[in-house]
Amino acid sequence: HGTELTAGGMKLALAETIADAERVPGTGEFEPQELIETCAAMPSPKELTFDFRSVTAFRTDRYDVPWPMPEYIFGSIAKRWQAFHMPLAFDDEDVRAQAQLLLPTWWNGRSVRKYFGPHRGVLGFTGQFSFGTERIPEEQRLLFLLLAQYAELSGVGRWTGYGMGQARCRWK
Repeated sequence: HGTELTAGGMKLALAETIADAERVPGTGEFEPQELIETCAAMPSPKELTFDFRSVTAFRTDRYDVPWPMPEYIFGSIAKRWQAFHMPLAFDDEDVRAQAQLLLPTWWNGRSVRKYFGPHRGVLGFTGQFSFGTERIPEEQRLLFLLLAQYAELSGVGRWTGYGMGQARCRWK
């Protein structure tokens, strides 16, 4: 504790690290292999619902994408999985291609512009978005469930270090 950080030009001091879900919901620790085994033991999901609790955005070329396209959602999560050298190898481009088969089934969301300064902002979205998995091969559905669960830990999209892309997932 007492570690100094610099974020956005501001000096910050770390007062306490909390990884206790009973004390602060949404925090904690996990073992990647345990997450994989838990997801593998679950029934194959028919639908995945994301609740984007903070502004979430994607970037393609020079443009912000203020819409939760499944290939962007799962492509983002898969890249984070690979970046942290998690167990269970897969090709993130294959995940992105398979995600295009997910069908939107319901949504309740809105576009939001998030500003970081007077002339610096991003166009994103918040809300709940559900996707049906019926067009995904049965053996691949659990991978999508695993990635959806990992999204709660990693965040989704751009600028997760600034608090963007916080998501929760449920399935049926």
